[in-house]
Amino acid sequence: MADPNLHTNNFERQYQLLLDRYVANLVTEEELAVLVHLMQNHIGDAVLEEHMRQTAERSIPQPYSGKAPVRRLWLRYASVAAVLVIVLAGAWYWKQQEVVKKADGYSIASNGNSIDAGTNRAILKTSDGKTIVLDSTAQGIVNRDAAATISNQRGRLDVTAHEQTAAVAFNTITTPRGGQYQLVLADGTEVWLDANSSIVFPSAFVGKERKVVITGQAYFEVAKDAAHPFKVEALGETVEVLGTHFNINAYGDQDQMITSLLEGRVKLSGKASTGESMLQPGQQAVMSLSQRQAIIVRCGADMEEVVAWKNGLTFYRDADMSTLIHFMERWYGLEIKVEGVLPDRTFYVDISRHAKLSALLKLFDVNHIKYRLDVDRKTLTLQP
Repeated sequence: MADPNLHTNNFERQYQLLLDRYVANLVTEEELAVLVHLMQNHIGDAVLEEHMRQTAERSIPQPYSGKAPVRRLWLRYASVAAVLVIVLAGAWYWKQQEVVKKADGYSIASNGNSIDAGTNRAILKTSDGKTIVLDSTAQGIVNRDAAATISNQRGRLDVTAHEQTAAVAFNTITTPRGGQYQLVLADGTEVWLDANSSIVFPSAFVGKERKVVITGQAYFEVAKDAAHPFKVEALGETVEVLGTHFNINAYGDQDQMITSLLEGRVKLSGKASTGESMLQPGQQAVMSLSQRQAIIVRCGADMEEVVAWKNGLTFYRDADMSTLIHFMERWYGLEIKVEGVLPDRTFYVDISRHAKLSALLKLFDVNHIKYRLDVDRKTLTLQP
């Protein structure tokens, strides 16, 4: 006699597999349609609830351990089943249409008619005035002077100092909107430069300290050298380290500079702030740029979210509209206009940094935020 649980067990395994494939962003159009049908008709709810429980347990934020962040899955347990049904239904709907026209004239772009994410591209301006376009395709030596040789290796610039260095020569790398780049300095320090950012660096470090100047956002893994402190200047503020991993967010159009420490120790001081502060791993320092005040230190910062951009992710736990607008302008190269008042709400975002703009705009669709996208002009008009 056949086992009566055989069919049930097989269904549960198949359902779990579909859910796993969806979370991993591997689901096909046909599988997505099956998931929508099952959830809308409450078929296998017990399997769904158990999957959500296990996933939620893996996604609960943990205190920072000092180790490199590990990506957690995006699902939350509270009301997760209802949210997942909406998102799945929306994803299936998007796969069926190239462009969806709304009754009020606002359109939603699909993956087939959207804007690509940023890429590895930047501009190097050398100390002798040369301007060199950098991208992921060019390889080999791009500049050589008396102090160092600079070579490009598919999205990364390497600076090799000569043994006998002459007078210090300064170079600048600038990333445009929709660009990012990686740099290895002469001392071995690695730098990841986000979109719409820049770094001024010497061909070789000479003297008692190592110093660079940045704008925008950059992540550093500093080569250890106790005899030569490493300093980063950003918007008049100074971060001093010996050997450590940290992130600086210092865009000029924001009212604050945020320094986040993952490993080691850093000391902060500057023109706009009063006094000095020391950071421990897992802490953030917030400096006001508009008024002189003490540095605010936050404990238990979410380092996974802080460095998600460097790890190839667009990840926010509670991003407000202003945060998303700034991100889309920089990474997708958009000009964004807002007609009306931005809603007072936050969003949970966890997608690939290489995803098209349409993947992010689905959040607005689910939350009934109207918008109009002009792909050719790269403009996005929001009407909250």
